[in-house]
Amino acid sequence: MQQGKQKMGRSTGRRARSAIGLACVAAVMIASAGTAYADDGPVFTSIEVPDPEQVAWFAVNEVVPTSMPATSLTHGVKRIEFTAQEGSGPEVVLGYVEDPCAGTPLDPCPTELGTDPIDVDWSLLDEGRYTVRLRAIDGASNETMYPATIAIDRTAPDLDPLTGPLAALDGLTTNSSATLALGVPASEVTDGVAVSGLQYVNVHDDLSWYSETLDCAVDDCDDPEFDVPLGTWGNGTRTFTATAVDLASNSSERQITVTISRP
Repeated sequence: MQQGKQKMGRSTGRRARSAIGLACVAAVMIASAGTAYADDGPVFTSIEVPDPEQVAWFAVNEVVPTSMPATSLTHGVKRIEFTAQEGSGPEVVLGYVEDPCAGTPLDPCPTELGTDPIDVDWSLLDEGRYTVRLRAIDGASNETMYPATIAIDRTAPDLDPLTGPLAALDGLTTNSSATLALGVPASEVTDGVAVSGLQYVNVHDDLSWYSETLDCAVDDCDDPEFDVPLGTWGNGTRTFTATAVDLASNSSERQITVTISRP
C-alpha cells in the first residue's frame, strides 16, 4: 500500500481508542445478547452485531489483549479467532486462541465461558478499509461468525502554517486590543491513503482563557478562520495553538506566540 505524503507541521499520531475501547470493537462490540444453544455452532456469550453501514476508524499499531468469550453446550469450543480482510484480498488472522473449552454433553462448557485475552496484533494491517470477523469454531467444525467494518488511518491531518492578521504577529509585540482572525488551513489528503476525514479543529491559548472548536460533522472545516479577541489578555506573551484531529484521533498542531504590551 502506498505511503501517505510527508506531513507539514508538527504531527502526533494518537490511538483512536483506548485499549478497553479497542477490546470492545475487536469483540464486535461487547454487549448483552441472550444465550441460546444449538448444534450448528458455538455461541458468543455477549455480543452486539454492529451496524454494517457504520465504519469504525482506528490509528492503532500495536498488540491489544482482547476478551472474546464463546461457549458451546455439546461440542466444546475448538478455536476463537479475529481476522481482517481488505477487499477481496487474503483474510489475515490478527489473533486467536485454541481449545478454550473441550465441552461435551456430559461436561458442557460454562454458560459464561471466560478465556484468557487474545492478543490482537493490529500492526499486521496497513492503512485501509477492512472487513473484520469474529469467529468461533466448535469440535464438530460448526462455526459462528460476526462481521464488522473498520478502517485504519495512522496519518495525521495536514496543517499548513497559520494565516491571517493574528498569525502575522507571530514572534512580534503588539499593543492591539482588536479581534483578529486566525486562519487554520487543515485538511485530510487521500494520496493513496485511506484517510478518515477531519473530526474537529480547535484554537486555544496557553491560559485557557480562549478556546473555540469547530465540529467538522456540522461546521465548515475547509480552511476555517477563528476570531481571537486580543483584548481578553493583559500584557504578557501568549501562545496560541491550533489543533486538527481526524476521525481516527490522529492530530497535528501549530503554534504562534504574540507579546502584548500596552501602556
